[in-house]
Amino acid sequence: MAFDDIVAVNCNGSGGDNVRDPNATFSVYLYFKADTDASAVAMYVYCVSCFVLSLVLNCLLVATVALSPKLHSPMYIHFLYLSVLNLLASVSGLVFVLSASAGRMRRIGVASCLAQSFFVYFTTFSEVLALGLMALDRYIAVCLPLRYPALVTNHLTEKAACGALVVCLSSALLVTLLSSRENLCADTLMGGVYCDVVALSRFTCPRTKATEIAVAVVSSALLLPAIGCMAFSYVQILRVLCAPGYGESRSKAIRTCTTQVMVFLLFYCTWSLAGIAPFLDPCFDPPFVHNLQVTAQILFVTLPPVLDPLVYGLRTKEVRVAVSRLIVRYGQYLFPQDRMLPRVATVTLSNAP
Repeated sequence: MAFDDIVAVNCNGSGGDNVRDPNATFSVYLYFKADTDASAVAMYVYCVSCFVLSLVLNCLLVATVALSPKLHSPMYIHFLYLSVLNLLASVSGLVFVLSASAGRMRRIGVASCLAQSFFVYFTTFSEVLALGLMALDRYIAVCLPLRYPALVTNHLTEKAACGALVVCLSSALLVTLLSSRENLCADTLMGGVYCDVVALSRFTCPRTKATEIAVAVVSSALLLPAIGCMAFSYVQILRVLCAPGYGESRSKAIRTCTTQVMVFLLFYCTWSLAGIAPFLDPCFDPPFVHNLQVTAQILFVTLPPVLDPLVYGLRTKEVRVAVSRLIVRYGQYLFPQDRMLPRVATVTLSNAP
């Protein structure tokens, strides 16, 4: 099917009034339109840079927490959990973005589209719960410091992280399975750099809102408790920190909570922007809507995996010290300086009178 035919099919309706041929097999076309070739190249270079930085920084943070016994505590286990999620998001989301930005229009099968959407929702839901668990951990540490060692243990933190992964995996799988039961009416053109089942459901026959309702219900069930937990935790932490006579650890607690609030704002702002953009139809709105959708998806996929380890690495003193020790400890194996010592000693002895 020609490109103009795909555009005509998608602009003439949502697909619910069309009759689907049961023997036909249709595809999804991801369409990225850059203003100029230079902007397309710049975006590709930006995505490649973010992909490399995300891999390096998150691998460094994972190795630092795993190989530093002093960081084997609940708070840093949450850091490790978030870095693993960032690695998964980079390998899945950024690979999709790079493959889409390499060409103006890319044809993929429906199964590949559903796989992309599954990984996006899984990593998104997982990071939502990770931020909620981190906020709850800080609340107990600041507001109930004497009970913190008894209430929050490494084993309990690991169980909570594994439970969150199971919940997010089940939620993302549920949304994907519901979307897989729907059938496309024709070859579908979707603006953006990765697939979204909500946008895809608008071009199915018969037109139903099962996928949209499922995404809304699952997102609300995970998002609202996490936001409520974070709001409660940080309000209580602020109340305790503002009380007189808190102690010398006030500045450290403020720095830790400020770090997590920054991550919270970064993630939810980009997620909200990427979630609103697919509901704006490029066929009826000005061209900037398409640019908004592409920009929102790119920022959502690229910024959190890159900035999360930077924020934790630069603003947490214990992590900075552990990274320095790790580099010193293992750097000597990569760049040993003892190899030249025997040669220098031999030259010295041979020149001796």
